[in-house]
Amino acid sequence: MARFSLRWRIITALLVAVFGIIGLLLVVDDGRSPAVVVGDPTVVAPRGVLFLRNPAQLAELWLADADGSNSRRIAPAVSDYSPRPNGTQVVYASQLAGKPSNIAVLDLASGTNLNIAGAAEWTAYSPTWSPADGIIVYERRSITPAGVGTPKLWLMQPDGAELGPVAKGGDVVTYGPIWSPDGTKLGFVDPLRNEIGVFNFSEVLRRVPFSGEFDWSPDSRQLVVSALQQNENSYRNQLVMYDLASEQHSGLAADANADDFTPRWSPDGSQIAFVRRTRSQPRGEIWLVPVAANSVARAITNGGGFDNVDPQWSPDGRTLLWTRLTIGQANVPSAIWRVDVANAGEPTLFIENATYAKWLR
Repeated sequence: MARFSLRWRIITALLVAVFGIIGLLLVVDDGRSPAVVVGDPTVVAPRGVLFLRNPAQLAELWLADADGSNSRRIAPAVSDYSPRPNGTQVVYASQLAGKPSNIAVLDLASGTNLNIAGAAEWTAYSPTWSPADGIIVYERRSITPAGVGTPKLWLMQPDGAELGPVAKGGDVVTYGPIWSPDGTKLGFVDPLRNEIGVFNFSEVLRRVPFSGEFDWSPDSRQLVVSALQQNENSYRNQLVMYDLASEQHSGLAADANADDFTPRWSPDGSQIAFVRRTRSQPRGEIWLVPVAANSVARAITNGGGFDNVDPQWSPDGRTLLWTRLTIGQANVPSAIWRVDVANAGEPTLFIENATYAKWLR
């Protein structure tokens, strides 16, 4: 069990109070946070799409309009990024040549940058803005003469004020942070214990007995995990639904001949997008499966020799984006593709020479 200092408990107590107010605003009569209805006119349409371009050692962060037009570069040397919930800023990891990676915040209105995390003694990656807006989590690795250390997650405010590590201890390894939609919990991967940790601003970390890529349900009560499961005489990555309250779990869309990765829950909670790989199709295909008993999954992409990865739902749940990687194909750049899920449309090219898109709200 990970424990925190008195100072940290004071800080987190204040944070819990803030999140308690937020939680009260989100609660409806049945105690669940309201789900987004597909096509709901009250859902604000995205203002744009962020993506990476020229994905070499020093990639670039670009911004396009919501329809994919008017692409413009907004920051160089970016490895990963996260838009602020209110759409005014972007926090990103800057990969400056010959220097440790640091975290910076870009103001989209003024174009100004503010470095908020980074030092000669450690390097910083994977910043992620909380849906509650007031906190950023990032991955820190210490730099020693022996090399770069194992990742540990740290919390900070948008101005760079440090709030401390998510979990303390010399043997702690934490990475892959994903905030719950209500912003009250932070899930992450703990590879040493082969578990997912759930940090909820209390003294004790909760632990989920599965490990792998995961996502939160819209009501923040369940996880879907790409967990390694034994299947007859082999092991496969299969989707597992885990309920935090009951601690019950069940499989979803299992295929004895397939490995399923990168699950992404739709905003209305009705279905999950994921990446499936098989021996006959070792490169990733995008699939959809309804969140219901005995559901049958269906493929969105099918063959073509491309690796389809990183599914991303639009805020209203109508559109799904993903990256189509062109590995080993000369003169064919990777691209962002899209599909109109609400109308069961066919996949179409969205933005050329682009990878890893996120909607800007």
